[in-house]
Amino acid sequence: MARSKPKNTAMSEFHIWRAVITQAIADATNKSMDRRELRARDEARQWFQDDSADFRRVCVFADLEPDAVRACALDLIDKHDSNTVQRPSPPPKPARERISLSALTDRNGTTLSIQQWAERTGISQATLYHRIHSGWPLDEALTTIPVRGRRPKRPDNIAA
Repeated sequence: MARSKPKNTAMSEFHIWRAVITQAIADATNKSMDRRELRARDEARQWFQDDSADFRRVCVFADLEPDAVRACALDLIDKHDSNTVQRPSPPPKPARERISLSALTDRNGTTLSIQQWAERTGISQATLYHRIHSGWPLDEALTTIPVRGRRPKRPDNIAA
């Protein structure tokens, strides 16, 4: 027994071709910075700009005038581009202040190397080094006694 075609076949094909054009407009105005989507955006924009047989065929199947579709799509792309606000790039992070570990001076004016401070305080060089590079004030780094098995909390007066 032969199957008969549904009555709405022509109408459903008509909607499919219009959906192709709608998707191309969505691709052409996509804001994503994903590499694949950028490529799809460029291809969709090129498809509207070129006077290709493929573009004209899709418009005819969608029962639309190709020149009107192109003009409308390019207008939408222009409006999208003019409404897209470019985010300014963030300001560069300030260079981290370099701390000379060869000579560290405490608030009493005593200047010693990190090795000498380690010997004097009984705190390992590694601990002192990490504290100083983590932003601890020198006096806090030299006077906070390390607790084995856990890291001490940073002093309250240091911004995280």
